[in-house]
Amino acid sequence: MPMTIHLRIVFICFVKVKYNCMFIPSNDKNTRDLKMSNRANCWNYMRCGREPGGDRASEFGICPAALAEELDGFNGGQNGGRFCWAIAGTFCGGVIQGDSAEKILSCYQCNFFQRVKLEEGSQNFKLTIPGLLFDNSLDS
Repeated sequence: MPMTIHLRIVFICFVKVKYNCMFIPSNDKNTRDLKMSNRANCWNYMRCGREPGGDRASEFGICPAALAEELDGFNGGQNGGRFCWAIAGTFCGGVIQGDSAEKILSCYQCNFFQRVKLEEGSQNFKLTIPGLLFDNSLDS
């Protein structure tokens, strides 16, 4: 007796990220739990070169997102690589940024931020760490 295999193809397209599209075979009926096959960290996506061993790490220092081991796994990333908007000192637009409260509005417009938000979905996406307080005090 011939065996029939039914396989659904899930088509995912990231419209805001230059139409990066991929086909993911799925035989699971519950596709909302589908994990993305290649979740980039910010240093891979932005190509800033500030990851450990990166081209610009000696010039600008290693990015705090790449060193934030306590954030490993947040939004499916390595260290703080998919949580960079909440980390002070990341390298965006060719400039080392300030704290997360200062940069968060520009992060909302960032293609990488939008990609992570889309990939994680509203149920899993982490914008901040619960209990995190922003230190916006002015030095006297």
